Amino acid sequence: MPGQWLTSFQRGQIVALHRHARWSIQRISETLSISKSSVYRVTLQSEHSDPSTPVRPRGRRPVCTTRKRRRLVNCLTSNASYRRLRLDHIAHLCGLDFDIRTLRKAVLKEGYSRRIARQKPLLTEAQKEARLRWALAHINWSDREWTRVIWTDEASIRCGYFGQVYVTRQADEEFHPDCLIPRFRKYSACIVWGCISAEGPQDCIIFERGSINGNVYRTKVVPLLNQLAQKHQNEALFRQRPIIMQDNASIHKAYETIALFREFGIELMEWPANSPDLNPIENVWCILKHRISRHFPTTRAEVEAAMRYEWARLTAADISRVCQSMRERCQAVSDARGGHTKW
Repeated sequence: MPGQWLTSFQRGQIVALHRHARWSIQRISETLSISKSSVYRVTLQSEHSDPSTPVRPRGRRPVCTTRKRRRLVNCLTSNASYRRLRLDHIAHLCGLDFDIRTLRKAVLKEGYSRRIARQKPLLTEAQKEARLRWALAHINWSDREWTRVIWTDEASIRCGYFGQVYVTRQADEEFHPDCLIPRFRKYSACIVWGCISAEGPQDCIIFERGSINGNVYRTKVVPLLNQLAQKHQNEALFRQRPIIMQDNASIHKAYETIALFREFGIELMEWPANSPDLNPIENVWCILKHRISRHFPTTRAEVEAAMRYEWARLTAADISRVCQSMRERCQAVSDARGGHTKW
């Protein structure tokens, strides 16, 4: 029968009878009960390949060849603007006419797919150099040296839910009350300052409405940091004065603020600009926001209550997990030559 699949033994018989016994294709077909087309195909292939190896007939050629696929990928990765274009627009620029499904398969074969862009601070070349210098200066710090650091930062906690929310619904239940996430106004957020160390969570302050100015920071935060520094110095294994880390916000770098730190004798860590990925407390904020969102606070008072509750529930294990990653963070910045990292 035409198109039948032959075993290696049958193929060997055909080749032996045709090549050595000089049988005709007609005679082989009738004797072995194999179609003429199959016998002819085996005899033809035996002239160019091993007859014991079955060779399947080739399918149709792919629509998007390797050369076209790589031309497409080279075009879409050539600059930031092209990476943001739709695949069909990129194909048009390359002079290719493929449907969207073919384009997705083509870029997937090259290891690319459409993904959500990560938001990171804009880094200048000078900032990259500063980040690299900082990472190289601290990459060989011991665990004892990292335990001296008290990490500080401010965060904004909002009403509602943090992150993407998935619900189970039918297609026509898009606007069902149980399937909606309320949107709150900006004034529903509260500003929180917190600090952590390798020993665990230290303290936090929830501020009144409005942003924090330099006077509020010097009145409420700096004295608290002085108390924490004295406490850590008394409890530290080697009685070492701790180092306070704060970013380069204007309220932190103001002349009056720096003078107050000097008056208290507090050592400040030099910090490169636009480097939240080097501050482990950023990961703690992410943990807290996820936990607070489970309370689904709808008022500012509920946000504050949930914040105090979840901060009190932070454990030393929650904090040590992120603080122990500092050597990896420094290595990642070094590998990126001062650029962005996954942290």
